[in-house]
Amino acid sequence: MSLFDHVADRTVARLEGLSDDEYRWKPAPGAADLGAKRAELVDGRGNPKVTTIAWRLVHVSDAVARHPLNGLLQPGFTPSARERPRSALAGVDHFRRSYDEWRCVIEAVGDPTWLEPLGPAAGPFADSTALAVALHTADELIHHTAEIALLRDLYRHRKGA
Repeated sequence: MSLFDHVADRTVARLEGLSDDEYRWKPAPGAADLGAKRAELVDGRGNPKVTTIAWRLVHVSDAVARHPLNGLLQPGFTPSARERPRSALAGVDHFRRSYDEWRCVIEAVGDPTWLEPLGPAAGPFADSTALAVALHTADELIHHTAEIALLRDLYRHRKGA
């Protein structure tokens, strides 16, 4: 858990001072923002589009709190219903609350369960273990929050700033 906590705490610290303008800033023409459908996340040639900090932050929040396997790892788990955060402050709060929910799911996994296959209820992840799901989530958390940090750097150094 210390790795996950470190990444979450580092992310929240890195987001200090995030303005609403920066949160919704489109770093490239046609950048995807909140509400973009899956098909809108790629250009006409199939390349992924650049996204806003808002889109990335909601995506990583949903990747942890709304992971489809959370209910298997903690039976009865239901993520909190939330609106898409339209402001920077709401986005950071959404991330923190989503992470805290996911942390509770992971803490509830018993030691013997970590290395057992999840089974048929996990669908295409039937042969995966809770450990594999946690490691995949760590990868998502680390790489998307690093992208958010890069977008903050680009915003700070944009032309005319």
